[in-house]
Amino acid sequence: MLIRHKILLGLSLLVLLLITPESIDAKPQYTYLFGKDCKSCHLRPSGGGIRDYFGFSSRNDVSLIDTEMIGLMEFFEAMQESNSVMDDMLSYGLDLRYQSLRRGSVDSEREILLMQASPAISFAPTDDLVFEGVYNFAMNYADELKYPGQQSWIASVIYSPSEDLPSIRLGHFQPSVGVKYDDHTMLVRQSLSATHPSPLLPIDLADYGAELNYNPAEWVNLRAGVFRSKNMSEIGLSDASSRPIPLVDKDKITTALRVSFWDRYFERLLNMELGVSYLFNDDFNMAGVFLGSGITGEISLIAEIMLSDKKDIRKTRNISLMATYVLTEAILLEARAERGFTQQMNAGEDASQYYASQYVLAAQIYLLPFIEIRPEYRIYDRDIASSYQSRWTVQLHLYY
Repeated sequence: MLIRHKILLGLSLLVLLLITPESIDAKPQYTYLFGKDCKSCHLRPSGGGIRDYFGFSSRNDVSLIDTEMIGLMEFFEAMQESNSVMDDMLSYGLDLRYQSLRRGSVDSEREILLMQASPAISFAPTDDLVFEGVYNFAMNYADELKYPGQQSWIASVIYSPSEDLPSIRLGHFQPSVGVKYDDHTMLVRQSLSATHPSPLLPIDLADYGAELNYNPAEWVNLRAGVFRSKNMSEIGLSDASSRPIPLVDKDKITTALRVSFWDRYFERLLNMELGVSYLFNDDFNMAGVFLGSGITGEISLIAEIMLSDKKDIRKTRNISLMATYVLTEAILLEARAERGFTQQMNAGEDASQYYASQYVLAAQIYLLPFIEIRPEYRIYDRDIASSYQSRWTVQLHLYY
């Protein structure tokens, strides 16, 4: 009876989301919902990219629809066997995302866009060495959706000599900063202006670099990386005289540091992580603190504060709070509230100050194994505007 009531409540909320006047998948909450850090499910220490055997098998049978009832049980069981061949040396994966949305004004025509078409592959010739990469073909067909610095490919080699020693990652990838979101609309990672917000560091920003990942104890994680700044320097802003300048100096190294403390309490019922990160290049820096917690299989909360400074030009002060509730194994409900502040220096004038708030209601619905639907309703409210904006989107995510 309780399960039936929870399902009816969830479906009611879903209908409300769909009929009430954007999002790339974001699942850092899984760490706190299921008590596993990112590298427990992904080959990369920071998470994302191709899934290892545990990540592939952990939720590949989650389905709102009974596959036996529709005559597809044997088909999905065959797909669920493995994502590896050659005695698990070669692994493969795929992410496809289509999204229905309106760009620009709320009166603009609704479009269906291919947001991601990313095959991924990894090769592990030995237990301590992994080559991995992913390419997003969708970026070749939607240049107007591509942010400065954003890259269509990520590739690296990861060497992990033992559990007692640091692993090292070399290649073309994004520095570790705070919580690893996969959503470019997170206000906590944006700068504001008189017109529209823009990402501080876009999703899939990548530069050539090296990163050490070390667990000196089971409950401590340390990451330190150095990167070229060529692609990050494509991100621009305006100086006090309104002249365009790069965010960072492309001829100087970008350094990223991240420390987090993770543990489970009350017989693994409560999962908690506290962390800080710091990225800097010449006169630009980003500093953040984050706190994640969750009751296993029930609910998670993630809070993050992110500060950035471009010396004497611009500073941002943003905060985000996100809650995820497990309605059923196949339906996760999400609510998010964010507040942003940006100060932009002007020549001979007082600095311009911009404030905005954002509220998001969303759901992750696993209709069938490897098929996810993500409806979302968003309110964006700028202090300088006379009214708020609201819009809804729906995303179809096929993954393997």
